[in-house]
Amino acid sequence: MKKHILKILSAIIVLSIIIAVFMAYFMVTVNTKTGVTYDGLGRTLTEPPFWASFVVYEDRWPGFLWWLLDKVWFFGGIYFAFILYGWSQND
Repeated sequence: MKKHILKILSAIIVLSIIIAVFMAYFMVTVNTKTGVTYDGLGRTLTEPPFWASFVVYEDRWPGFLWWLLDKVWFFGGIYFAFILYGWSQND
């Protein structure tokens, strides 16, 4: 029973990461009145500064802290899901 719960939990984590990545990077809306661009999570997107062009390969970003949080959420979540899945294989 514990194996199945860990597998389901790791699948839910991976699915939530996929949904968040899709919303953050592929859903973009522009307010026609103000011309402000938003991502699917409601964050205002701007052009990255020159210093950020060495690590950011997008033409718009929500800011350094949001960009960093996105990376931690993505890679940390994938790592945590693999850890849970590995635990389900050991029992």
